[in-house]
Amino acid sequence: MPDQMISADRARRDLQWVLQHTPILRDHRHDHARWIGSKCLRTLRTAHADAIEAIPDALLQPARGESRSGRYFEALLVALIKADPQLELLAHDLQVQDERRTIGAFDLLVRRPESPAVVHLELAFKQYLHRGGDPANTEHWVGPRGRDRLDRKMRHMQGHQLKLGSTHAGRAVLESMGITGVTPHALMAGWLFIHRDEYLAGRLPRLPRVCAATPELGWWCTEHELNALVDSDTSWRALPPNHSVAPLNADDCDGLPTPDWPEVQTQVAGGHPCLVAEVHDRTEVSRGWIVKGD
Repeated sequence: MPDQMISADRARRDLQWVLQHTPILRDHRHDHARWIGSKCLRTLRTAHADAIEAIPDALLQPARGESRSGRYFEALLVALIKADPQLELLAHDLQVQDERRTIGAFDLLVRRPESPAVVHLELAFKQYLHRGGDPANTEHWVGPRGRDRLDRKMRHMQGHQLKLGSTHAGRAVLESMGITGVTPHALMAGWLFIHRDEYLAGRLPRLPRVCAATPELGWWCTEHELNALVDSDTSWRALPPNHSVAPLNADDCDGLPTPDWPEVQTQVAGGHPCLVAEVHDRTEVSRGWIVKGD
């Protein structure tokens, strides 16, 4: 579906949702890096709600113009940090090159003005579906298109992105900014999705031990199972990528289109999954991915 511009109010609600809801991965340490879990950004800030409401619209403008969910999520965090007088954003998307070859980028470099310590924060907003196999195994949680996998993303973040500050090229970039070292942190926010039958029955599978115990949960079905949605009395909305963070409210529901089901079926059969929200009284009550069947 066409991209839809995010309102400033929607951007603030998405930020509030990120700070108050459980990320996909729980709080734990791995190889000297810290995954930020249920306490989320408390390591970086002390107050949430009032600060978010006070963020100027101008700082939210870059996020509002993003159409991809990952870039949108990152831009939201940049706005939050820039608006916080207790934090200093030293760099965003800082490229690291080794012999003219880009080997990575620091998502965010942040510090408190009164402290010399610098936090290297890597961000990811992901949506993973359990489509078979042992749900306790991270390799059986896949992206809506079936290419991305939770285990691969974790390995890339842990083995490459979070170690960037310890590479020769990464240290050189940091030293050029007067930074002698960084403390790596990672935040993977987002949603997990189980089959619609399991979701309706309330059967939550056994999750990987690195996942939060109560993640944000949705459902998925294939284009062959669309009749169950089309024939229901439920109201639906099609969600563009930049509306995939927080649940919809009444304003969102009024501004988003209902799915064109024949078009959705054609789109999904062609390899383009579709995210939809189930709406009751102009409020989202569930969301799900419609994906290509086997």
